Amino acid sequence: MGDEEVVELAIRESGIIVTFDKDFGRIALIKHGVPSVILLRISPINPQYISERILSALNTIDNPYGKLIIIRKKTIKLITLY
Repeated sequence: MGDEEVVELAIRESGIIVTFDKDFGRIALIKHGVPSVILLRISPINPQYISERILSALNTIDNPYGKLIIIRKKTIKLITLY
C-alpha cells in the first residue's frame, strides 16, 4: 500500500498513523483531513520500548486527533494540523 493510500484509509477510518517514515509527517502538514500522525524519531530498540514511548506521549496529550506528534528520545513535539 502506498503512502497516499494509507493516508486515505486513515481519513476514512478516522485512524492514527504511527510511523517511522518522515514522509507521513510531510503529508499530514499539506493534506487537509489527516486525523493524526505519530512520527517516531527514536531507535526501534524493541516493540516494548516503542509502545512505552507512544503511551507515554499519549498520556501527556489531551486529544491526539488533528495533530502531528513527533516523538524523539527525550522530547515530544505537537503540531496542530487544522
